[in-house]
Amino acid sequence: MDLTQIRTGLAAHGTPTRGRRYPSELRDGIRVHICSARATGQSWASLARDLGLRINTLQRWAEPPIVAAALVPVVAVRTDAVLRIRTASGAVLEGLDLDTAVRVLRALG
Repeated sequence: MDLTQIRTGLAAHGTPTRGRRYPSELRDGIRVHICSARATGQSWASLARDLGLRINTLQRWAEPPIVAAALVPVVAVRTDAVLRIRTASGAVLEGLDLDTAVRVLRALG
């Protein structure tokens, strides 16, 4: 998408306002234009002026799109690890399960 096509696409959406949604094809075309212009040394200010958009909008659009990561199942595995807690007062709790240790610590205050 060249600069003329980008300007035509932007003009079709009227005056830029905060929160305005643009089609993804237009944003992708702008992203490609921004990356090539920045590679040649064009400033953010001149890009914003050329396209009639805010600098922070262009910077946000220049970032690669966020892709949702695949969910990974989490499996809790019990081990035979021994719980050992040393309190600030120096008391040591050892060999208790977590629920019992919490009850003892609450009782100790």
